Amino acid sequence: MSHVTDKAHRLTGGVARVTSDKVVFIKQRPSPKPRVGKHDDLVSVVASKGVVTNGDYVSPHVQFKRDAHGIHERSCVINGAKSDKRVE
Repeated sequence: MSHVTDKAHRLTGGVARVTSDKVVFIKQRPSPKPRVGKHDDLVSVVASKGVVTNGDYVSPHVQFKRDAHGIHERSCVINGAKSDKRVE
């Protein structure tokens, strides 16, 4: 989402107001356990589960300084376009 936000700042002159929605769909996930080894082996998943504190979905609704409006959506659990960085 940071690339989209940077692009929006450049095009619109910055943010005037933000309202956001955040949802955690999956409340618990397997906890990662750090390992020592090659790059591919640095993290392994263990059987225990931890509470999820980051949002699975976030959607800020933004009003920019030059009176443009925008919606940014980010989700790590919903299928769809992987990266649709566009301005209409």
